[in-house]
Amino acid sequence: MTGIIKTQGAKQKSRIINTKQVVSHSALGLAGDADRLAGKISRIMRGDPRSEALTAEVKDEMACVLRRLEALAEGLGLDFEDITDETLKSGKPRRPRSRKTRQ
Repeated sequence: MTGIIKTQGAKQKSRIINTKQVVSHSALGLAGDADRLAGKISRIMRGDPRSEALTAEVKDEMACVLRRLEALAEGLGLDFEDITDETLKSGKPRRPRSRKTRQ
């Protein structure tokens, strides 16, 4: 990937980074965000006494996952809005994963 993307840094200064870095950063960040989301959902399902507060945190984590997906799509040159529109309009269920049985 040879393109560049202009982003906002932590100090709100624009900087230009390689799209390969954006894709890598987005993919790794997505994994971390999804892990935190799954952990909070797991705690709610186990009956954590803070489940009401965790529900609000789940909402925030879901937003983080969506932002990471959007950044990943942009880094790959895809239109995230088109992807979501096509997916929702198709109504097709996700392709099932093959499950390998352990021997």
